[in-house]
Amino acid sequence: MGIQQALLQKLGETLVVKFRASIEPVKASGRTAASIHAVATDTTLEVLAHRSIGALEYGRKPTSSGAPKGNPSLFEAIKEWALIRGIISNINDRKQLGIVYAITKKIHNEGWKSKLNAPLQGVADGLNYDVLLREIVAYQVTVYESAIIKELKALK
Repeated sequence: MGIQQALLQKLGETLVVKFRASIEPVKASGRTAASIHAVATDTTLEVLAHRSIGALEYGRKPTSSGAPKGNPSLFEAIKEWALIRGIISNINDRKQLGIVYAITKKIHNEGWKSKLNAPLQGVADGLNYDVLLREIVAYQVTVYESAIIKELKALK
């Protein structure tokens, strides 16, 4: 890995931490947050995540007629969410599954509005480039310092 790629990867890791923190208030299983990761080359940096993260930023529109079933289905996803959040405690209890069904039906019909206020865009807008550049420079100094020390030891 080249120095430029390492620097961009370090920046990406910083952004990943910030993005994960921004969605923490609505965390259920943690899979969406865990899917956020950085991919760097010598000239680019991408911070990627599972496509479901868009719902945390923009909400979810009502299900359109003839829409393909998701994997997992919305019902299965809501059932897992309800278990994790303690809304239900027994997935075999028909009464509790009725709650999951009602939530699922409401989301299918009306969509869902995120309770977060543009968490991902907020991170991007709130970036302090001076702080990020200082972190990158400090990392770069450490890398160069290590290389210089290694070369000096080799001269002995």
